[in-house]
Amino acid sequence: MSLLGNIAGSVREINRKYARPEIETTRFVKICLWSLRIYLLTMVFLMVYALVKQSMASSAPAETASPSVTATNSTPAVAQPAQVHP
Repeated sequence: MSLLGNIAGSVREINRKYARPEIETTRFVKICLWSLRIYLLTMVFLMVYALVKQSMASSAPAETASPSVTATNSTPAVAQPAQVHP
């Protein structure tokens, strides 16, 4: 238990130390950093959305063929040599 307490205490100390940035940034830099954050969150959202969409598609039951579609031979036709007439 004391090991977890020591780790938590050191994390709190580091967070207190770096709570206020020592570097002053311009408005342009702040705007760039915010836009990068928004871009990152958008990319993470899109990846999660694609993962959920793909998992939903793979778990959906397979569609059955409609009765109007006739069954065909699944093997491709063999090409016949051209016949030359003299």
